[in-house]
Amino acid sequence: MINFAFLPNCFSDIAADASQAEGHIHSDPRAACFHARFVLEAALHWLYRFEGRLNQPYDRNLAVTQSSFPFKSQNFLDFTHG
Repeated sequence: MINFAFLPNCFSDIAADASQAEGHIHSDPRAACFHARFVLEAALHWLYRFEGRLNQPYDRNLAVTQSSFPFKSQNFLDFTHG
C-alpha cells in the first residue's frame, strides 16, 4: 500500500494508521472505517495543536472539531483561495 507514502516522516504515525485502513479495505471494511476515522481525528487534533488560527473547541470529539466555527471559517479545505 503506497497511497500514503507522500506523508513526511513527521507524520509517520498517521501514515501508518492510514496504511492500516487501506490494508483492511477489502478484507475487513469495518476495521478500515475505524482506522480511517482514527486517522481523521489524529489529523484534526494535529491541526488544532499547530495551526495558530485555530483554538481547540470545548470538546475534542470528531463532530465538534470538524464543525466548529473557527475551523469552517478558515477555508482550510478550499484550495481555490491562495
